[in-house]
Amino acid sequence: MRKYLFSTVAVLLVPAAAMAQDAGLGFNGTVTLSYSMNNNDLADYDSINLGLSSDVVFSPNFHVGFDLDAAMLSLDTAALVGSDVDLDWSRFALEPTYNFGNGFSASVYYQSFEVDLSAALIPAINIGTDIESVGIAGQYAQDNWYVGAYFGQSDTDPGLGVLGIDIDDFGLNAGIEMANGLDIYGQFARTSVSITGAPGDVDADLLAVGANYTYANGLMIYGSIARLGIDIPIPGADFDPTQVSLGVAYDLANLGSGIPAVAHLEVAHTSLDLPLALPPGIDDDVTKVSFGINFALGGGAVDVPLDSGARIAKGDIRSALISSLTGLF
Repeated sequence: MRKYLFSTVAVLLVPAAAMAQDAGLGFNGTVTLSYSMNNNDLADYDSINLGLSSDVVFSPNFHVGFDLDAAMLSLDTAALVGSDVDLDWSRFALEPTYNFGNGFSASVYYQSFEVDLSAALIPAINIGTDIESVGIAGQYAQDNWYVGAYFGQSDTDPGLGVLGIDIDDFGLNAGIEMANGLDIYGQFARTSVSITGAPGDVDADLLAVGANYTYANGLMIYGSIARLGIDIPIPGADFDPTQVSLGVAYDLANLGSGIPAVAHLEVAHTSLDLPLALPPGIDDDVTKVSFGINFALGGGAVDVPLDSGARIAKGDIRSALISSLTGLF
């Protein structure tokens, strides 16, 4: 997967915008390219992330959202298992939306998330799975605020349905744009896994709040706090990762360079709170430092980086579990 991951996303980015504009359609989007360094007592890892969030506008009442995200992680685990470990993931989402003209809109969505893990051991390890989701979403928006909700179901490949396993996704999100350049937003989402014959469901509850403040000189400060509660019907198996992030971005056009891009730097601290007894002096906290650049496509405006913790709080990724995985890595 790794050698095709970024080339596939990159090949699709610019042609998508060009074809939409050549067809006389409206197009707006944001691209983020970033690199992150992640420090943990158990294993350090680096990550390269590439993402696209876009809309193709067919009419004032109808548009189609199109997202592509990908990441390549290299975990420094040679001292632990005898080999470094590569973890790659990619996400694709398509969401046609109809605006009724009175503030209400409705959409259907399809989302695919693929993750692959490999290690050059003897024998070699190659593990991968896909999560595919379909669902419906609705939103009510006014000039400076919105509220929304979604509900969907997910399946995996290899499939789990034959084992009596069902996956449901549900979410609520809201946001408000203040007159002074401050945006505040948040979401609550749940991914629920029910297993036939099990003593209870496995629930992943995500609660996230974020904000960004934009100055007149092109400087933006953004941050978020997110908590994922994993409820497993086994005594002592629950855990609750919590992430706090803070970032700064700057519009490079303000330097007189004419470059339509925004550079960003972010620090995030995640406490995994794993249900494991770790050796003395070892903890499971992860500190992530990422930096990169964002570009606007078509008529789009650059928002918070697509790899940031603040994006989790916006609720545009239709799954508590997938939102958390993409935000953490």
